[in-house]
This record gives sequence, structure tokens and C-alpha cells, in this order.
Amino acid sequence: MNFLVENDYYTMSGYYEFIGKMSSNTMITGFRGPTKIKFKDGTTVVFNAPDCKLGGMVVGARTIECVGSLVFHDVAHRLKAVVIFGTYKESGFWDKTVTGSKSNITGLIYNVVAKNNIVPAFGKS
Repeated sequence: MNFLVENDYYTMSGYYEFIGKMSSNTMITGFRGPTKIKFKDGTTVVFNAPDCKLGGMVVGARTIECVGSLVFHDVAHRLKAVVIFGTYKESGFWDKTVTGSKSNITGLIYNVVAKNNIVPAFGKS
């Protein structure tokens, strides 16, 4: 899917590939690709879309969670923001171990060192 949105304040463009992975009772879906927003002052920000985890596909309560991370990168101003969704992990068969939180959102904004100031390769699975 390619898209272009233009108005007096910004231009937003990008492309996505829709992905999906099914397990026994959950499905993880998402878009792979970048979105670029160019503002009227010339600032350009590139970001990705987080994945969604759909639970209860066969049995149990139907749930939707954002999982993975969302990355914003402003190359000109050497700024990057990372938002991490859902740190919840469940492991074990007989003895279940649960860590993290389904509703936790963690974020960080930082200056990027000049040599590492490259746009991330959005689109990798």
C-alpha cells in the first residue's frame, strides 16, 4: 500500500506491506514500511507502525494489544524517540512464569551521535 497526504501544513507519505502470523490462539498483525512526514518548515520525521496482537482467536476473551516498538527519527535535528509497547511475557507449560505488563508503555527521546544518525531500515520482519 502506498499513500500520500498533502495539506498546507505537512506532507505525509509512505508505503506498507501487511503481515500476519498465526499461532494456536493469537494472531500478530502489522505493517512493515516507513511513514515520512515533512512539515512546512522543512523538518522531516520518519517513523514506523507498531504490531498488534489479537488474542482469543479460537477460545477465550478477544483482546487487542500493541506490541513491539514505535521509532521516530528526525535526521536533521539528530533526535530519535523509541516507544516500547507491552513488555508482557508468559513462558512455561506446567509452571507458568509471567513478567512485564500488557498495559506498560516505555519511551525514550535522545540525541543521536552523528556517526549513527541514519534512518532505520523499517520494513524488516
